[in-house]
Amino acid sequence: MNDLLKIGKFAKLNNISVQTLRYYESIGLLHPVTIDSETGYRYYNILQSSIIDMIQFLKNFNFSLEEIKLILENKEDMDQLFTQVIKKELALLQEKRRIDSKLKMIREFNEANLAYRRNVDNQSFELIRFPERKIITFDTRKNIYDMSSSEYELALREFKYSLSRKASPLNTFSRVGSIMTKENFSMNHFVSKRMFLMSEWSENQQTQTAVFPEGSYAIAYCSSFAEELKALSRFKLELAGRRLQIGGDYICEVIYEIPYATQIHRNMFIRMQVPVIMQDDRR
Repeated sequence: MNDLLKIGKFAKLNNISVQTLRYYESIGLLHPVTIDSETGYRYYNILQSSIIDMIQFLKNFNFSLEEIKLILENKEDMDQLFTQVIKKELALLQEKRRIDSKLKMIREFNEANLAYRRNVDNQSFELIRFPERKIITFDTRKNIYDMSSSEYELALREFKYSLSRKASPLNTFSRVGSIMTKENFSMNHFVSKRMFLMSEWSENQQTQTAVFPEGSYAIAYCSSFAEELKALSRFKLELAGRRLQIGGDYICEVIYEIPYATQIHRNMFIRMQVPVIMQDDRR
């Protein structure tokens, strides 16, 4: 059997295009074994198919053609191959973490959207058990409830800028909420000087971080930042009526925030929440 194949036949057997083979030749990755001096026809040996297999195998690991060329040229250097594969594994793991983070953000956005649609016309009181939630925080100079819309927006810009300065992975800056201390909330002293952003963080994070602990939370909703103070008074009456003990800081979580191109103010739907201690929890 003649092992030499014209470029078209070789390409077909390996399920690649003639253009790909010509490109591989141009960059020195894979050359034909011979070129007819009269016709210019390029011939490949069927045994070169193993090189195609290896190229495709390494491409699955996101190796560039230049990297593959170096590996094939130094095929006797197993240490170099091992090192390159380990580096690629680490890069892929990092990419996986980025993808997992984005998928988590999508799930959280969809959950918030469902909560908005379920409660926008029925802003009732409820009890929800939340898992532990990690946050990044930012302290403001002024009470958030005393800020004008412009002052609030400027405070958000300062928060966002602080994240970029501290080299944090700023994947998202949306639905920023606020925290009121348990003491202020309990005493009807509605002062909040801390913003937060739901975000995963690592132990070496340079930003100011905290955790909302796992537990039962009393929940109520309101349709805007401007309505929150009035809604807070009703929320506290509901807590007292149900004999629920306040167990931690009050959280103003913005669960839905889609700006309209024709409006300049923020549109928010807020989930007011506070950890509570129920009868079963006190046993």
